[in-house]
Amino acid sequence: MPVGSSKSFDVAYYSDAPTGLWYLTAVEGNGITAASPSHVKLSLEHGTGANGQQDTVNVTVESAPAGGNAILVTLVSSAQGHTTHYFPVLIGAY
Repeated sequence: MPVGSSKSFDVAYYSDAPTGLWYLTAVEGNGITAASPSHVKLSLEHGTGANGQQDTVNVTVESAPAGGNAILVTLVSSAQGHTTHYFPVLIGAY
């Protein structure tokens, strides 16, 4: 993605067992430690969902990384009483 551009992609909430509402966040980096400096602006259309629903992740590249052309973004999914899941996504930026 060129610096200054925006793209969106859809994700689906899916569980293989009964689950209530769960929460989704999109963060730059691995989802555990804070990324520094930040290269992307991230937002979600909803940020919460249930099995079978969809959400949209919006990405705007604000700057290209100095040491390459890939930015790690992690989708972090959590629900009360369940394991937190981390799903890595690489965003190409130039």
